[in-house]
Amino acid sequence: MKFCKNCGHELRDNAKVCTHCGTTVAAQDEEKKEQPAYVTSQTASDDVAREPMDPKKKKKLIMIISIAAAVIIALFIIYKILENMASPDAAYDEISEAVTSEDTESFQKAVSTDISEEEALAYFAYVDSEIGMSQYEDMINEQKTYLSDGVPGNDIHDGLHTLLSIEQNGSKYLFFDDYQFSIPKSNVYVEESGGLDTFNYEFNGETVSWDTSDSKFNELIPGKYNFEGTGIINESEEYNASVQVNFAESYDRVEGILNADLYNVELIVPALSFYGLDISSEDISLTLNGEPFAEDEELDSYPKIGPFKYNEEYVIEGTVEYGGETFNMDSVTLNINEDSEELFSDYDQSIPYYTLEVKFDEEAMYDQQEKVSEQEQIEETRESFEEDMESNVENLVRDYLNALEFMYMFDDIGEVEPYIAEGSDILDILESNLDSDSFGNLDIQRVSFSNYSKDGNSIVIDAETRRMHDDIDDPATYLTRYNIEYDPETLELKITSFSDL
Repeated sequence: MKFCKNCGHELRDNAKVCTHCGTTVAAQDEEKKEQPAYVTSQTASDDVAREPMDPKKKKKLIMIISIAAAVIIALFIIYKILENMASPDAAYDEISEAVTSEDTESFQKAVSTDISEEEALAYFAYVDSEIGMSQYEDMINEQKTYLSDGVPGNDIHDGLHTLLSIEQNGSKYLFFDDYQFSIPKSNVYVEESGGLDTFNYEFNGETVSWDTSDSKFNELIPGKYNFEGTGIINESEEYNASVQVNFAESYDRVEGILNADLYNVELIVPALSFYGLDISSEDISLTLNGEPFAEDEELDSYPKIGPFKYNEEYVIEGTVEYGGETFNMDSVTLNINEDSEELFSDYDQSIPYYTLEVKFDEEAMYDQQEKVSEQEQIEETRESFEEDMESNVENLVRDYLNALEFMYMFDDIGEVEPYIAEGSDILDILESNLDSDSFGNLDIQRVSFSNYSKDGNSIVIDAETRRMHDDIDDPATYLTRYNIEYDPETLELKITSFSDL
């Protein structure tokens, strides 16, 4: 069925002109031919059927399609190869194989950490003894699964140290994540010098000289190490020595143990703990063959002093200063051989030690303690007295004024004598008052103080008093300045003079 292009009215099948609007149907068909046609799958197939492709073109098209398919397949294969090469699973397997077979060279290549052959062998020994090779392999496989599942945390840890760490580190081959396998290193410290100045040993193909004054020995991956070498004292004396490091015995701080053909002396100083004696390490001086030693040691912590050589004689002497007196220790001569039953060893110490008790005359020191205690008591009393000096001066003047009342009451100069400095003319003045019968029935009603000052042992204070006596009819107010002398030895205060202001 057809319709008019101009008005949309329905046309008969063979109509030449639209009976509704008069538009020629042939003109409409011509316009349709001039417009581009929409190609459908059906029309395309019809066109192909109507126009067969040139065989040369067809062959060329097939070749292009084949090449494109081959390129796609090749790219897919390359992608899978690169994907496998970039996968951390392969690296995990290399590390596992290297460790379980104790292949140092492969192990060094498989991890990004720069490690020596000694470190690799120590690592193998540590893994084998602490977790076992099969368990290590299982742990590797577990990490592969965790990484594949995207579970965070891909470290292998034995409970003490990280044995292997993996982290994403940029990209690889443009399309894949790159991973880095590393083994964290720890600083290893050796606190005991073993009496050595330096320790020389082989490490990573070179001779390493460790200065024992620096407690840091090396930086190593977890492992069990035994470094054999030579210890040196005074730049030329050589001794066989070794350093053992076992990460299994350390957690936060990794420490090694130094062994050398020497011994130490552990000092025990009972005088530091004598009951009631205030003695410190600084009060004690020790000499070794006439030369001072152990000068910087805390003697109350049983320090180990050394080194001492076997089969050599050493004379140890000393003194202690206490309470202003010097006490000598009992001299000790040492001559120890390596098989001596007097040598002891601690599990955490590098060399054996001999215990030496530093003895002083205990009885004489306790006698001195009594003297020291008495002097300390005097000092404490003096300090307390001087802290309250102003109050003590006020009490002195107040007691003097009370005594003054009794002096006039009983006509007895002896009442005030305890408060007056020897040689002062105050007693003469007061004696004159008594002789002239002045100030009879003296009554001092109240006392207040002001203007206290102290210069060395000389003290000045003003006292205001309200007084009544037989010579006046009404109470009178007096302001009197007292000069007082202080004796720090006897803690006594005495009035040297006074004047009414």
